[in-house]
Amino acid sequence: MRRTTLAVLALSACLVPAAVAQELWRQNPVNSFGGLSAQDARNPGGLGWFSEVVDNFEGQAGSSIGSIEFWGGYAQDARGNTHGFMIRFYDGADGQVGTLLSTQDVFTFTEVEYYNTTIPPIGILRGYHYTLDLASPVTIPSTGQYWISITAILDRGGTATEPQWGWVASSTFNSPGCMQRFFSPNFTQQSQDVAFVLHAADSGPSCDPDVNQDGNADQDDFAYLTNVIGGGENPTGIDPDFNQDGNADQDDLASLVDVLAGGPCP
Repeated sequence: MRRTTLAVLALSACLVPAAVAQELWRQNPVNSFGGLSAQDARNPGGLGWFSEVVDNFEGQAGSSIGSIEFWGGYAQDARGNTHGFMIRFYDGADGQVGTLLSTQDVFTFTEVEYYNTTIPPIGILRGYHYTLDLASPVTIPSTGQYWISITAILDRGGTATEPQWGWVASSTFNSPGCMQRFFSPNFTQQSQDVAFVLHAADSGPSCDPDVNQDGNADQDDFAYLTNVIGGGENPTGIDPDFNQDGNADQDDLASLVDVLAGGPCP
């Protein structure tokens, strides 16, 4: 369990623009504990890859996607034992899913609770914020529409007792909306989008000083992180261990101040 301590730290009133990771695309989440099923059950006797969700975004020629944020959950009290995520990119034309451009399995990721609600008699249902780095960055070949697919690698069926994983909906709608295939090779149009953020290669969401996600890197982010480390609410779902040393404490505040002042990521 991460140790959390807090000490008072002064923030300089003179901040210069920070060296922020380039954000290529963003669709923020609603507060939820689950969403459209996207799951590949690879366990012996399991259901296999029974559901997939894809959502569209506008890609710019030559941009390289290196890391991803997204939101999801299990729609039950207990957290599932997710092994990793299969990340796929497709090209797109006329609102349809086109040729597969890239697929890779990622088994190193963060999973941080960003929302919870109590529903008797089920219990506490939690939504999670995920971050991961792609082992092989994906370069967009030409400007236009593309599709991203994020699928949880999580046992289900056979002797497994794991839940379904669902991709949380986005708070905005980007036509034509996401699609899902469920025990079928064919995608079905949905009347919503799902939540995800694409970051440029060689950069990552763990070093984004805009921790309150208001579009600015400034003293408000210092105040936000101070509150979270002190035990306050964390609606954006950021990891308070900003310097990634295993503890959420005053050293993270010091690292954030340094980045806000134009210093390098920790």
